[in-house]
Amino acid sequence: MNSPVEHSSFDPKKAVTFDLPNGQVRLTEASDNERAVIVPAAALAAVVVAAGDTASRDLGRTLGRTLGGRVAGRMGNVREAKLDDVLHELATELAIVGLGTLAIERWGRALVVSVDHAPIDHDGFLAALVEGMLAAASGRELRTAPLAREGGRLRVLVGNMASIERVVAWIHEGIAWGEALTRLHAPRGEAS
Repeated sequence: MNSPVEHSSFDPKKAVTFDLPNGQVRLTEASDNERAVIVPAAALAAVVVAAGDTASRDLGRTLGRTLGGRVAGRMGNVREAKLDDVLHELATELAIVGLGTLAIERWGRALVVSVDHAPIDHDGFLAALVEGMLAAASGRELRTAPLAREGGRLRVLVGNMASIERVVAWIHEGIAWGEALTRLHAPRGEAS
């Protein structure tokens, strides 16, 4: 499977600009609001772990909103765009900041986002990062939950709170995540 970044129409030439005389890095050349800091992944990982789950999720969500906002700024009305086009732009943003690659898996009506090669293996942080990216890009509030980790790949369930709570409860009962997603599509009486 090819990375969505390989097919992006985004031109990264000005994605990161360095103003060495003033000691500044920007994610675009246009705005002071887009100032960035280059931080070693190990340092960010240490902050995420030390911050605890709630603060780590807040950090991930905030970072994700910045990245998703950049996508919305480039694409305009994301809700009218093709899902694959939005995915390409989101994957590009994630790659530019060095936080891995992104792909979407469709499981019936369930949307699962996978993050690969992330230098930070804190599932809550990464799920919140995805949540922030998708919310800011789409202009819609949504929720995410870590679904499964297989080596360097984290699968994140995207949806409304009720669906996520049901899937998480089934997983805690010992149901495999794939079966939990299948149950999610069953009529309410059959899903228990």
